[in-house]
Amino acid sequence: FRPWFHRRRRRHLPSHPHPRSHPRPQSQQRQQSRQSQQRQQIRQRLLYEQMVNGLAYRQFITRREVAFLARLEGLAEGLKLTPGEYPERLVRTAIERHVARSMLAALWIQRGTEPPDLPKLATVARAEMAARVGGAARLEEAMKLEGISNDELDLMLRARVRAGFHVDRAITPIFRATEESLREAHRAALHPFRGQKFEDCRDAFRDWYIVERQRAAETEFFQGARARVRIVYLDERAR
Repeated sequence: FRPWFHRRRRRHLPSHPHPRSHPRPQSQQRQQSRQSQQRQQIRQRLLYEQMVNGLAYRQFITRREVAFLARLEGLAEGLKLTPGEYPERLVRTAIERHVARSMLAALWIQRGTEPPDLPKLATVARAEMAARVGGAARLEEAMKLEGISNDELDLMLRARVRAGFHVDRAITPIFRATEESLREAHRAALHPFRGQKFEDCRDAFRDWYIVERQRAAETEFFQGARARVRIVYLDERAR
């Protein structure tokens, strides 16, 4: 036996719509919102979803910049390059590293903050770059040969600093190096300070070591993001 109001409700209510059309409880909506945020954080963590996260943009690099970066790669390997003639391997490395570094720097900028003491860190990065290519004189000569101004170099260095901070915060720690790992790398790795004692070049070697770790992370990042990167040559002679 059922009360009369149950029977009346059963007679007069229309047929129920599909259960999925009912509004979801607020608790379920909050849970789905948290899950959505977690998925977004995972995408940002992996870094390869920059298109989804609104970082799709066009980035231009001039032939002068490519030539300069390729020359730096060659100088770091001890090669003597004729102006205007660069091995394709160095050109490809320069372009891919520039693309990866620009994307990583953009991801850091998305945070809305700058690395602390950015101008000072850019100066330190310039000193490391000079040591990598054989000294400040060689760096300045490369800038002169390829027509790169100090302002343009400073922009490149600041992008490198931003990219390094994003690598350290989001991919893998690169700024924290133990004394033991530094000494081991000084003994075993090929670096510009091979003729110096570790105690005499510790700070400069540490800067070099950190950049090496950043370069490795940038290479890995570019390999993962390659499918989402399209490189267009506006000048066929630049191929």
